[in-house]
Amino acid sequence: MNPAIRRNSARGRQFLAMLGLATCLALLTGGCSTAARGGPNSFASVVIDNHTTDEIRRAAIAVFTSHYYVTAMGGTDMLIFEKSGGSMDNILYGGWSPGEVTIRVKVQISSSGPTSYLVSSQGFMVRNANDSAIEDEQKLSKLRRGPYQKLLEEVRKKVMQPVSTTP
Repeated sequence: MNPAIRRNSARGRQFLAMLGLATCLALLTGGCSTAARGGPNSFASVVIDNHTTDEIRRAAIAVFTSHYYVTAMGGTDMLIFEKSGGSMDNILYGGWSPGEVTIRVKVQISSSGPTSYLVSSQGFMVRNANDSAIEDEQKLSKLRRGPYQKLLEEVRKKVMQPVSTTP
């Protein structure tokens, strides 16, 4: 057999194996679209003590904005952040959609005691985010929680920093 043909068929098998792996990952990480509620079973969460919801909200907006998210919705106890997904997100979640995939994070702030708040989040991959008629929001599994947990820990750290008062 011609060595060039053998080399091309090996590349074809590698490509099909990678495509199969990507498909399996997409199927495993998809899910229904419910908002984050917090607690031990939440996607990602932190507890923040002795600070107001307004301080927590401002810190969350600052942290997510520094990571290239835009605030899609801002409320007292719910914030929604979005940014464009990367090329791998488009491969895994884009399907046959002509548009790019959007990463959406819903952040919930809820009371967990007299002076403490639970800040929880849920990540989503969204196809056709700017078209409410055909938007498809896919909930990320807990396996993908790492980056979102780090963002919430950064929010907690920012809230806990003392405010500098310079004259």
